[in-house]
Parts: sequence; C-alpha cells; structure tokens
Amino acid sequence: MSKAENGQGAGPKEVYYEEYARLLFPYLGWPNWPPKETPGNKEWWKAGTIVLPSSSRASYSLPYTPLIEIDGLPKSGKSRIRDELSSSLTNSLDKGKWSIVAFDETPLLITKDAVFADLTLIYPPDILPDDDPVPVVFEKDDWVTTLYYQHLKSEWWGQQIQHLAKPILQPKKHKLVLGYRGPTDGTIFSWAFASHRQDSTFAIPDDLSRASELLLKSAVNLELVSHYVDAVILVGISQQEAQKRRAAEKKDYPGWITDSPFYQDLSSWYGYWIENVWPKMHKRYGTGLLVVDGRKPLEHNVPLIAEYVTNITKSWV
Repeated sequence: MSKAENGQGAGPKEVYYEEYARLLFPYLGWPNWPPKETPGNKEWWKAGTIVLPSSSRASYSLPYTPLIEIDGLPKSGKSRIRDELSSSLTNSLDKGKWSIVAFDETPLLITKDAVFADLTLIYPPDILPDDDPVPVVFEKDDWVTTLYYQHLKSEWWGQQIQHLAKPILQPKKHKLVLGYRGPTDGTIFSWAFASHRQDSTFAIPDDLSRASELLLKSAVNLELVSHYVDAVILVGISQQEAQKRRAAEKKDYPGWITDSPFYQDLSSWYGYWIENVWPKMHKRYGTGLLVVDGRKPLEHNVPLIAEYVTNITKSWV
C-alpha cells in the first residue's frame, strides 16, 4: 500500500497535480517544481518585444472572443493604462463589429490594514453559508492571505473562461476581452511566491507541505487557464522607480509589494517567463506578446497598446 493510500502522504488529487506539474511545467519551459532558486533579475521591460499572435492561434482561441491580458509590476502604470485604453479602443475599433469587456474585478480588495475577499464574485450565493459574512477579512501581512489570494484568482479566472467558452452561434458583434490581474500574471506570481524566502508575507514556511500543495494546485490551474489568453501585454519598471511613484502619491504606509524584497523576485520571474516560457507558448499555441516600458509616458504607451490590440482584432473578423 502506498503512502497516499494509507493516508500518510499526498492523496489522489495531490498526486495528480504533482504529476501534472512534473510533465507540464518543463514542457512549457518552467523549471522543476518547487523552484530551488530565483532567476537572475533583468530589466526585461526595456526589450521592446512586439509579437502578434500567429495564425495558428485561432485553433486555441475562445469563440469570437480574443482575450488579451494586460499585467505587469506594481506602479508600472497598469491602472492608468486600463483607465485610458478602453476609450482609446472605442475610437479605433469598428463599433458595428466589436464590443469591449474589461475584466478588472478581482475577488480581493487590498487596503492599508487588511484584505477583503468578496466571495460572491466567485461562488453563487446559494452555496455560501448564511452565517458566513461576505466580504471576508484577512490580515494583510500574512503568507496565508497571499496563498488564499492565489487560490481565489485561479477559481475566478477558471469561471470566467468557462463562461466565455460556452458554445454560441455567430454573434452580431465580436467581444474583445481585456483581462487585468490575469492568469499569466497569476502563474508568474505563483513561481515567485514558491521561491521567495525573505519577506514572511510572501514566504511559505518550509515545514508546511500542505500549504505548498495548495500553491501548486493554484499554479497548475492558472497555467492551464493562461492557455486561453491570445496575447499578453506586460508593463514593467524598476523597484526604485516604483517606490518613487508611490512616494509621490503621499501614502504613509508601506506598499504590499512595492516596498518588499518580493518585488525583485516577482520581476525576475516575469523576465524568466518572457525568455523561457513565452517562446514555447508562441511556437506551440501562437500566443502573442507586447513588452511595454512603464517609464515612458502614457501618451506613448496607451497608443502603442491600442495599436497592438487593434491589429490583433483585424485577424478575428
């Protein structure tokens, strides 16, 4: 009898995820799980990579729905780009053929002192206990909250993809979905979380194997969901620049990631994904990539991203 069968080790579901990770991650260019070290940090946002999805991407795309993920490092300008991009695209896309949907809700709201989890964004109200208040409040500076954040992100994005993938007749309009805090970002975050050791908010204790198993499950689920993304847009800046921007906002408390050594690890794993994982995804699935320098003004970056997205939509109609 195996350890899994007699209850002393990982159960069937955990074994499934371990085996899936053993086969899936190296196939896609990731190292073995769990990662033993953090890759070297490079200024990947200076690369200026612009690669549209290839013609083979249509075989993997959602029906009539290009999904474009826009993510990047904290304080790189993602939120301001999000606020201005939809209006820019509305002016450039054919209104008779396209509608724009921005997925920028997340199950968690991070404030100065706490993290609020709105479970109604994920689970139907009828399955939530009546005596369980929503939203749920978590301590902010705690690795348990970070782990739960990853779990909720994988659950939420899994549901969005299921909804978008439902078979439909040809619609009157194509739907352009812009995803923020998306599955690619979640996958990269999982690797940074698994390898980080300095900041206790982002470091799972070595002796808690069950917590590591839960993180692996989220990492696998997010990786699988990320295959539905047709193109990834990543915005980056240095931690020093991010801290300057935060200081300019006159916030009197440390940034959750901006003022943590975890920032460097997260940036390193972004660079690793760009160099090692994305090339294989582009070759096998046709996934596009745009790398944006967050140091440049919005007047430069918003038109750059809008042009990239508009060019993608031309191949869908």
